Amino acid sequence: MHRLVLILLGVFAGAFLLSIVNLMMKEGLILPDAFKVAMCSFSRIIQAFLSGRFNVHSKLATTQCMSDML
Repeated sequence: MHRLVLILLGVFAGAFLLSIVNLMMKEGLILPDAFKVAMCSFSRIIQAFLSGRFNVHSKLATTQCMSDML
């Protein structure tokens, strides 16, 4: 059970770092702004999953966060 939790944490952390790098490279954001947008996007996706909505589009969540945060 502990291995599964560690694997899931590793996958989540890797996806988070990859999204920050993606925002910096493709959108031209600096690190603090990319971190804020990634945090907002991931929190919206997690909230949606916890409320039972499984058809959340990550690109839409990121776009909404970029318009809200920047």
